[in-house]
Amino acid sequence: MSMYEAPTNEPIIPQVPVSQEYMEEEYPELEFEHFKRHPDQLVKPEARECGSEVEKLEGLMAEFEEKHSLAELNAITEISADLASLFKYVDELENPEKIENTIKCFERNNSAYVEIYKAKITELRATVLTPEDARKFEIRRTAMKDERVITDLAEKIRKETNISKEQLETLQTRRKLISNAIGSINGGKVVHDR
Repeated sequence: MSMYEAPTNEPIIPQVPVSQEYMEEEYPELEFEHFKRHPDQLVKPEARECGSEVEKLEGLMAEFEEKHSLAELNAITEISADLASLFKYVDELENPEKIENTIKCFERNNSAYVEIYKAKITELRATVLTPEDARKFEIRRTAMKDERVITDLAEKIRKETNISKEQLETLQTRRKLISNAIGSINGGKVVHDR
């Protein structure tokens, strides 16, 4: 820099040669950033034919609609605080492995939460629901399990097959009707317009 040049606030970074292997290992996000800027350079795997999977998805949705009353699911709007808590932790309560994994995570990251979490799980297991809440729980929970299979297959079809945009929109519209019937919990209410 000559005495007539204004200094810049940018730090001077020495240029050190770095191997491609090092960059890929240490900075995998750079590749992701590159393809965000240059999506035309992204090579996608060959999409497979969607026919049989679409038929399977349509069959699953038809089974869902036969097994679960969409009107009955849509009618579940008010739920108790106990029921809202059960739905929040339902996957963990039904899968002891998830509880163990969560406890291990808390032990590694913030051990203060371990006892709080264990107490919450114990409290939820001891929850006694009213007959009405028990009915709502059974109706909605079985529908949630069946809907998860539908959602997973729909996402797989969207990502991995040659499905047309129009056909995908038709399937997604039907899947969304099912998803909205189950709804999501927000502030002690089940909201049916996700």
